[in-house]
Amino acid sequence: MTLISLLFVLMLEHLFNASAVLEKELNSHNWFQQWRLWISSKCQQSWFKNWAGIVIIIGIPVLLVELLYAADKGFLFWIFQLALSVLVMIYCLGPIDQNIHLKEYFDAVERDDLQSAYCHVEGYLDLKSDHPMPDDLLTLGRTVTRLILSQSNFRYFAVLMYFVLLGPAGALLYRLTGTFEFTVRDDESSPFRDKLRQMRTTLDWLPARLTGFLYSLAGDFTGAMSKLKHYLLEADHQNKQLLEETGLWALGIKEDACSNIIDENNQALALVSRSVVIFIVFIALMTVFGWLS
Repeated sequence: MTLISLLFVLMLEHLFNASAVLEKELNSHNWFQQWRLWISSKCQQSWFKNWAGIVIIIGIPVLLVELLYAADKGFLFWIFQLALSVLVMIYCLGPIDQNIHLKEYFDAVERDDLQSAYCHVEGYLDLKSDHPMPDDLLTLGRTVTRLILSQSNFRYFAVLMYFVLLGPAGALLYRLTGTFEFTVRDDESSPFRDKLRQMRTTLDWLPARLTGFLYSLAGDFTGAMSKLKHYLLEADHQNKQLLEETGLWALGIKEDACSNIIDENNQALALVSRSVVIFIVFIALMTVFGWLS
């Protein structure tokens, strides 16, 4: 079931960019914001503005998916479980259409238009909150390379890994935590902000290290592993730095300056793609040997 679901999802994502289409046509992520506001209006007690509120807001949808998926009533229900797995996974991936954003960004780079290049990637790679507009295109190019490497964990690998470990409910738990944290992270009055940041960082700890290992297998193994070992057992959750540095060394990039922006960014995207293939091969082997259902 796990391997079949993953293959279906990746096929739909590759051929139709399904997660971006789902968000564009149906605004598939809006329901969570409405659900959060509704449940918050019903529960205004002090105890709700703590971990209990986070558990209720995220836990109820996750529990519902788990109950639907856990039932076992024969072949027809197996088909339903497969459809549920595929739908939940497509929802959890993306949903930004990176191809459109990066194509426009590359066009702006070729025109030497720093302002336009920055505008086309600030939303996709979440540059606005963490990174002011760089002074030149080479600096922006390296920033984009780093963020492709780190954001791939949040957008793809962590979702896939939690799906393998915990099923659709695990993937949904990870995505809703990220969505919730993103929604309130700039709201200093939110009682949930710091707790959600801590929760997401904790959830990212294992996937970040597994993604770093995939990068090392897909690129320069020796260089990447030397960086990965530095962070492997660190408890201070330097997930973003781990992914960026391991990815850069896997690409053989050790200098501070970016020399060829488009080529370097495409190399980062290719590394992510190769890592996905390696991940699927691992899942297939685990299925063949009976380690995974």
